[in-house]
Amino acid sequence: MDTGTITFLIGIIGCVIGISTYISGRMAKAEKNGSMETKITQALDGITSINKKLEDISKSQHTVDLMVNSHEEQIRSLFKGQEDLKNMIDEGNQTRVYLSELLNFLKNGGKND
Repeated sequence: MDTGTITFLIGIIGCVIGISTYISGRMAKAEKNGSMETKITQALDGITSINKKLEDISKSQHTVDLMVNSHEEQIRSLFKGQEDLKNMIDEGNQTRVYLSELLNFLKNGGKND
């Protein structure tokens, strides 16, 4: 074999090695990109799940806030009713005292003690 043929064969072998290295590098990069895409998709799914949970928690919190406000209003109403009832009882007691005094006055024949 002459020098030109050997050089030609070495060139072809080098070219094949270069092409195979380039192809394996591209395949490794594609695999890495696919893995990264999978991780990004999983992260986005996780973020979506967290957002949904936060919305559910927000709705639950709003419902609880409405219930608390409703109960506060009912408690205020009950205390107001209790205060009104107490005032009515006090007025009834005063009326009973006045009626008792009037009855005693009438029993005594209109004489004041």
